[in-house]
Amino acid sequence: MLTASDSEALRLSAAAGVPEKTHGVYRSRPGAPMAVMTFSNFAPAPPGRVYQAGARHGAVWVSLGTALPDSAGRARLIAEGTPLASRPDFVEGTMEPAGGNASPRGPVVVSWDKLRLER
Repeated sequence: MLTASDSEALRLSAAAGVPEKTHGVYRSRPGAPMAVMTFSNFAPAPPGRVYQAGARHGAVWVSLGTALPDSAGRARLIAEGTPLASRPDFVEGTMEPAGGNASPRGPVVVSWDKLRLER
């Protein structure tokens, strides 16, 4: 999927107050019910906390999973599910309690918004 000519990579930018080098990339392929999310240059998560990625399709959030970046600040999630076969409207990485949440509730660390591209 990652090397297919029709795959799409969406770059998630750092939120306000987060170091600019912190970012994520959401990769998907139209019609394929799978997405890959990579985290780069993330600070270590505090004890009892994890980073969680989610993609919103309309009003529905799909959790991509939780991650604890390595010592270089990198992590990767691979998620599968029918909603992931289409381009999301919004993708974000948040800081959540260790168990994660069904939808994002914690502070946003990185995000991508389809509306930013349409403005």
